[in-house]
Amino acid sequence: MQYGARFFRHAIAPHFAPVAVIAALLLSGTASAQSRWSVQGRCLAHNGSPVFLSGVNYIPSQEWLLILKNWDSAVVSRDMAALHNLGVTSIRFPPLWPLLQPTPNAVDPVVLSHLNQLVTVAARNGISVQVDVITGWMSGASFLPRWVNGNIFTDLRLVHSEELMATAIAHTLKNNPGLQAYDFGNEVNVLVGAMRLHVTQQQASDWMHSIYEAIHREDPHHPITNGVGGFGGIFDIDAIAANADFMSVHYYPYFTSTLLQDPWIGQRTTYGLDYLVAYAAMTGKPVLVQETGVSQDWMPALEIPKYLRLTLMSTWAEGAAGYFWWGSNDIPHAQLPLAQYVNLNDSTSTFAQGEFPPLEYSFGLLTKRDHPKPDALEYTRWNTEIRQLGVGWKNDLPVTYLLYPDHDEG
Repeated sequence: MQYGARFFRHAIAPHFAPVAVIAALLLSGTASAQSRWSVQGRCLAHNGSPVFLSGVNYIPSQEWLLILKNWDSAVVSRDMAALHNLGVTSIRFPPLWPLLQPTPNAVDPVVLSHLNQLVTVAARNGISVQVDVITGWMSGASFLPRWVNGNIFTDLRLVHSEELMATAIAHTLKNNPGLQAYDFGNEVNVLVGAMRLHVTQQQASDWMHSIYEAIHREDPHHPITNGVGGFGGIFDIDAIAANADFMSVHYYPYFTSTLLQDPWIGQRTTYGLDYLVAYAAMTGKPVLVQETGVSQDWMPALEIPKYLRLTLMSTWAEGAAGYFWWGSNDIPHAQLPLAQYVNLNDSTSTFAQGEFPPLEYSFGLLTKRDHPKPDALEYTRWNTEIRQLGVGWKNDLPVTYLLYPDHDEG
């Protein structure tokens, strides 16, 4: 969050390649008939019908995002069943970059297979998946492969490796009926500051175009978005819109400081998200609330369901294409081998001890044992209302947006 065809050579033995190509072509016809995603006006459409994405950012209940390395299909199956029971219809999942791409010229076929299995398990539970392509930043830490030793946005050698990874992910997932969309990565713009990189607005635009085209060439049939941590500056909203099929917004009232200055459920805290949705909608593209949430480290647990209800229903009325809570599950306090994947110089200090920042542990709708918390029950209740009301509603009441406190980003 905001704080702070070369692939075949590596993944498939040469004598299996013709069989793999034929199988992929056969599967492609089947998958496209089963699940087709597109943009339709202000909405995302599934098989031609506009839908509202009732979603979460998937944080596995065990092993965190390292589950792609320490694969446990039983854990993923249990998590997906619990999310389905809440009424979740879509998830976003960020596979960590160092797990996927151990060297500049190869993408790990085993990890890719696990990612494909995760999408398949989700689909069996009626859940579509939005997959991040470049997850080099997550929850206050810089997750970069050890071989990354330059500017990931301007060094052509590194950009070509990123294109290779994007192509490999798209090649693996494009025929999976559980795939909903691709995302550039988790708040890739944060890495500019975290890594202290010099990037111009034009260079950022060129980089986005390169990654968008790499995905789109391999899979022209699934939409692409870019979930940045705030608009403006180097990552200009017009350049983002030019290289995305729909827009995504992230909003945390703690980081905008309203939660520190206002009542728990103050107007600025709840309607700041509406402002972002309306702002992004000026691009003329659908807008997904891709990340929002409140940690129990920030707000009393009994107040969180109110925040969820107000932000979910008001952004739906604002015309949002969907709403994804951060995140699906609380993180267990078990020690994880995080330090070997984290660039400690660009990350929150707690990672040196193998710990997340305290606020990260209680963001979930579900506990680490997949039990629903009070905010999960509120989520289920109001998403049921949305399904009954359908899409296409618009909040036409006069609105005055109460903006953030005075700070540089606001």
